[in-house]
Amino acid sequence: MYREANILTMQKEKNAQVAMLISSLLWGISPIVVEIILEVSTPLDIMTLRFGIAVLASSLLLPIIKNQNGLSLLKNRKIMLIGFLIAAGYLASTMGQDLTTAGLATLISTSYVIFVPFMSWRIENTSLSKRIMIVATVASVGIFLISFNGDITNLSSTNGIGVVFLLISAFVWGLNIVLSSLLIGEIKFKTGQHDPLSFLYATLVYTFIPLFILSILTKPPSFSSLGYTLPFLIFLGIFSTIITFGLHNWALSQLGSVKTTFYLLLQIIVPFGFEFLFGMFTYSPWIIVGIFLVLSSMLLLEIQPEVNLSFLLTLRVRAFKIRFLQKFLHHVT
Repeated sequence: MYREANILTMQKEKNAQVAMLISSLLWGISPIVVEIILEVSTPLDIMTLRFGIAVLASSLLLPIIKNQNGLSLLKNRKIMLIGFLIAAGYLASTMGQDLTTAGLATLISTSYVIFVPFMSWRIENTSLSKRIMIVATVASVGIFLISFNGDITNLSSTNGIGVVFLLISAFVWGLNIVLSSLLIGEIKFKTGQHDPLSFLYATLVYTFIPLFILSILTKPPSFSSLGYTLPFLIFLGIFSTIITFGLHNWALSQLGSVKTTFYLLLQIIVPFGFEFLFGMFTYSPWIIVGIFLVLSSMLLLEIQPEVNLSFLLTLRVRAFKIRFLQKFLHHVT
């Protein structure tokens, strides 16, 4: 019985790892698609249409959601806050990408993995180790080098302003992760289960609403180039939003926040690889060093060595026995 349960748990974890791999790759492709649409549209229009398509497409799942009483989550104010945070994060990320590149936008936006421990320390009262402080310092130096790029005036240029937007996006994403983790735990505690489908629909609705209102207040969305960008927007709305968020939410309930965050780092590879292969952007040595420092800080933060105390104790006992035996043999001879 125990063996069967263990096999089932391992299979679920394996499936969750595959789900995170797929979602990370799809999220990695989305900045490249956004880069194409930015040539003829604005960041606000792109995000409004992207999440509008996502809400319309996910509405086809309403019969299933109603059967699971998932629409009750729309009354949850915490999900409303999470939706607003997602909208702010995506909008800031797209505005930052409009002033930099797809690769840098993905890299700096993903640096939320550095903000999360500090937010968790303040919100969830978790410990803040010296290693986290070192990691944050290394990442800060890397981001400064990317913004600096060999010339102090770049800090106030469009590239520097773009980095600021991307850092805002990373901060908002980090806050979203911590609050989502708390809310999922709260829902599990109250209902005994976590329904990723209902959670997905509610967050999509509350992400679209502020974007739509902001779009109407500033100016009506431009549909002049909709025919050209529609296939890309559909890809963003369905594949890079519904599927990715759905897979991520389910994997989060199976793997936990630490492992899912580590898999999300894979999305960085896609835009950088695309830009390198097609020669879309030439990175200076300053930016390359900055990229290396930020990636190193992320990996140092996520890869936490586990020390097996019983194994170390066994080694010390064996070493003591060997030394004792050597002294005994030396004394006899």
